[in-house]
Amino acid sequence: MGQGKAATDEEVELLLAASRFKPRDRAIVLLLVHSGCRAGELAKLRIPDLDLQANTAIVNGKSEKRRRIYFNEETSRAIEKWLTKRPKADHDYVFLGVYHRKPMTSPAVSQMIRRLCEEAEIRTLGPHSLRHRVGLKFARARVAPRVTQHYLGHTSLLITLGYYQDVDETDLFEAGELL
Repeated sequence: MGQGKAATDEEVELLLAASRFKPRDRAIVLLLVHSGCRAGELAKLRIPDLDLQANTAIVNGKSEKRRRIYFNEETSRAIEKWLTKRPKADHDYVFLGVYHRKPMTSPAVSQMIRRLCEEAEIRTLGPHSLRHRVGLKFARARVAPRVTQHYLGHTSLLITLGYYQDVDETDLFEAGELL
């Protein structure tokens, strides 16, 4: 199965290394990498919608459809660290611009990822490359497509299958070995 648009494990490690002294950026990368959320969902994330004890959050997805996202403890710790450093603002959005203190926008999240890619000296990625990585990892681990669909917030199973369930010669050979 090819890598396609998805970020590789090595690229993720290099992004995390580039963000190690930037609590906001590190929290964003980890949240994208582990939840597979969209940049717009991340940008609209509010502090009251976080449950860092349970490693979950409620986001506003496409068409303002609310859904739960899941992540790991490392991500929760990174978000917690960011929140201790987060400048005071007149809103409760988790992520804000460093200089203007307004809520981050989806394009600002993309720009931040591109900047980290430059610093890490890797190909230019976007938030969606990190989302694709989640779907690809699930496909390679043979996670049921319906689980992947709900984890990523796809409205249709066909979207999930189209993006992440490619079949190659190795898949066919392994299927034949089951017989």
